[in-house]
Amino acid sequence: MNSFTKFPPSANEYTENEFRSRVTEYFNTRIVSHYPTISKQNLSDRGIILYGCAVLGKFICDTLLAENVNIDWIVDKDSNLTGTYYHGVPIRSLDSLSETNTRFVMLCSTHIQDMINTCKHYGVNDWIFPASTNEWLWLCDFGITSQLDNLPQRAFDGFSLLADKKSRLVYDMNFQWYYLYNNDFSAIHDSVMYFPDDLAEIIDYSNFCDVGAYDGDILKNWVAKFAKETNYHYTAIEPDVKSYEQLVSYVNSLAIKDEITTMNCAVGETNGTIQMTENSGKEITRVLQNNMPNSVNISLFTIDEIFKDKKVSFIKADVEGHEMPLLLGALQTIKKQRPSLAISTYHRFSDIWELPMWVKSLNLDYDIYLRHFPKVFTDTVMFAIPR
Repeated sequence: MNSFTKFPPSANEYTENEFRSRVTEYFNTRIVSHYPTISKQNLSDRGIILYGCAVLGKFICDTLLAENVNIDWIVDKDSNLTGTYYHGVPIRSLDSLSETNTRFVMLCSTHIQDMINTCKHYGVNDWIFPASTNEWLWLCDFGITSQLDNLPQRAFDGFSLLADKKSRLVYDMNFQWYYLYNNDFSAIHDSVMYFPDDLAEIIDYSNFCDVGAYDGDILKNWVAKFAKETNYHYTAIEPDVKSYEQLVSYVNSLAIKDEITTMNCAVGETNGTIQMTENSGKEITRVLQNNMPNSVNISLFTIDEIFKDKKVSFIKADVEGHEMPLLLGALQTIKKQRPSLAISTYHRFSDIWELPMWVKSLNLDYDIYLRHFPKVFTDTVMFAIPR
């Protein structure tokens, strides 16, 4: 399996030329599937097994079922799940991979290198990435580099926009992930989501907007830090009904509940309604195409609408690949109030350069940082901080 030195061996600043050299090596040693793209018909004809039944695997299962794709079974290493079902799909042990025959096996986890090794052990060669369906159904960008012959110049331009070396190392690690599936981010991770120690003094958290508030997980960090402050306010926005109920229950337990506004809606580029997965408290809620089963209509607002008469100093957004539409719907607020931005960049490979380049194109004197929080892939965040 591929491996690579995490960071440049020297490089006090880590230059664009050094990054170009490293990306060339990543490309030359990248992990690719024999099937970079797969049609819906081909998937139906041959059948599919999902490998992994954690959060991502369940989301992929839900989305494929909503597209009327039959899933033969789910494989998971957790023996407690063996013999159970997820939405009618049987969950089986790793040994069942030996029965794959002509079926595709989709890798539904960040632990891709381990999964590929397991597939090889059971004689499975036709493993695929979720990105193989991108031409007709976007699941996630895991495997997108199997489809790329080269990187656009914008990927290198985005690297050059970053304000410090740590940001450039985080950028590099994301490329290691997408090319080599190096899942060890422990050397660069920050411990408290959205509150990196080295940026705290230059971020104003006093009027916090949390888009994708889930059950209040980030709100809890904010409360721990700022509950005793005066004139602080938190706006928590969550589209999933079950998660929203959990969020409201937590808020109602707080002495400072009057300083927290909750909203059960989605946020995007326009005002209106949108169809989303009915996830019942799961961590991933996704926008669906029109008239799909297992969907609900959710009110949709822009940041500009929500904050047209309110102050906002910090906008956090983790919206499962729809970060750019959210920013477009926040344009006037960003121009008028210049809040700090903390926007997830890990859902789509190109977001790690496209989102910083969009912010810089506004010419509003923002510095761009990247920070990563868990010790594995996911949760890379762009911090755009006004000077």
